[in-house]
Amino acid sequence: MCRSTFLVSKFVFFLSFLGKILDPAFKKLQVHGGTTHEDIIKTVKTAEVEANRNVVLYGRHMYTVLFFDEANTTEAIGIIKEIMCDKSIAGKSLKLCENLKIIAACNPYRK
Repeated sequence: MCRSTFLVSKFVFFLSFLGKILDPAFKKLQVHGGTTHEDIIKTVKTAEVEANRNVVLYGRHMYTVLFFDEANTTEAIGIIKEIMCDKSIAGKSLKLCENLKIIAACNPYRK
């Protein structure tokens, strides 16, 4: 487990430990050289469905966290940037559940 993954796991554990007010569901996509645009889009859509389900089942205090680990190891880094920064997919506006939080970790650049 790399340092960024460890820190995110500890953060999510901390949120869970606080109780139902911040109790998140945690989804992780281990990104690698073979991860495609389609894999990323499918993961976001699955997390969106789960976030909406969690809001219905547990209320507005329930957050779902989607974590892209090692996000910069794929050629599809552009779609991760588009989802996280531009809130769109292929130029189409993305209306994500406000209880879905997306985070990512990048590895340092190596020559």
